[in-house]
Amino acid sequence: MKNNKLKWFDFVYNLNNKLLTKKSLKKSLTVFWENELKMYEKERYINILFKVKMENGTVRSISPSQLVKIDEFNQLYTLFNSYLDITSEQYKSTKLDSIFFTYIIYPLDIKINRSSISKPKKSKKNISFTFAGYNLPKTMDICNWGKNRIL
Repeated sequence: MKNNKLKWFDFVYNLNNKLLTKKSLKKSLTVFWENELKMYEKERYINILFKVKMENGTVRSISPSQLVKIDEFNQLYTLFNSYLDITSEQYKSTKLDSIFFTYIIYPLDIKINRSSISKPKKSKKNISFTFAGYNLPKTMDICNWGKNRIL
């Protein structure tokens, strides 16, 4: 391998202040694949991050970096959907400026044994929800609130 520096790129898909949905994720990932990766060999690997840009200009990561082959589009879409499902409702109810895919394409002479996909961890059943900084119970049944000690 030559001493070439690998370079990260950003692909931006404008949402024009619309909500982030599975449909918009599928569309953005399809446009990314068609415009940026279609010309490369299917055996190449890419490292990719799924991020969003909020209306106020802040950029937030939705998933950790994923190492996949270029032809693993369906697995990547399913994975990003999984991360979207476990994200805060804020991402689904707030209008976003754009979707970002930050990526690097590895040359064929770099040996990579296999894809490295990080699946989201399933969280324990959450018996509360956050409202204005307070964790409130999801039920009115006091018996389901957890352990209570009456003094």
